[in-house]
Amino acid sequence: MATTTNAVNALNTETAQGHAHRSLLDDAVPDVSNLIEFHAKETGSARGRRRPDIQIVSRSAVVMTCAYWEAFCEDLAAEALQHLAEHTLQGTALPKELKKSLKRSLLGEQDELAIWSLADDGWRTVLRSRAQLLVSDDDTSLNTPKSRQVKEFFQRNVGMSDITKHWCWHKNPQSRTTKRLDEFVTLRGSIAHRGSPQEGVHKRHATDGLDLIQRLAAKSATAVNEFLVDHTGSGLPKLEPVQL
Repeated sequence: MATTTNAVNALNTETAQGHAHRSLLDDAVPDVSNLIEFHAKETGSARGRRRPDIQIVSRSAVVMTCAYWEAFCEDLAAEALQHLAEHTLQGTALPKELKKSLKRSLLGEQDELAIWSLADDGWRTVLRSRAQLLVSDDDTSLNTPKSRQVKEFFQRNVGMSDITKHWCWHKNPQSRTTKRLDEFVTLRGSIAHRGSPQEGVHKRHATDGLDLIQRLAAKSATAVNEFLVDHTGSGLPKLEPVQL
């Protein structure tokens, strides 16, 4: 059991890139880890079939992990927008895809003069307002945080062409990590709509899912940091774990 818990929390000691990443490591990871540890206490480490009722713990861990992943993506995008609003010298220096997105959004407003809100330093206010919207209950554009949706979300809201191209590590190319994420989010959907897939939800689904999300979050935060450095000359703050 200790080995399982230590493996799940292995990445929780790392330095975070920005507040969104730090929040995921400090809040989300311990919450899900506690569920996984409870599962281990209830079932032990011996091989064999687990009693069906304990699967509710694994199902809860999967659903929570997906919810935290979705919230992390929203928080990271909002943090990037706030950074761009603060550190970009002038509106013309904003990422090209972000400028296109802002234009489409404002031209779609009923107010024909909305586009003029970008004039002078008004674009900074527009970026901050969009950042606030992304972390509010009014924004539901990322309620299925699979790879394609996350890619489009960051392209539209931050201006990054493809954040998923950074999702790779040893023996895990982008094609594999995106497939794993999509399967994990699909599992969450099965749990939400039908309670559990026919083959059940087991502890390994929870532990593997949490490990995947931690790694994707770290890669995403690093990619956003590098993107911001390229466009503003400064990146996200490096935050150490809170020492209790």
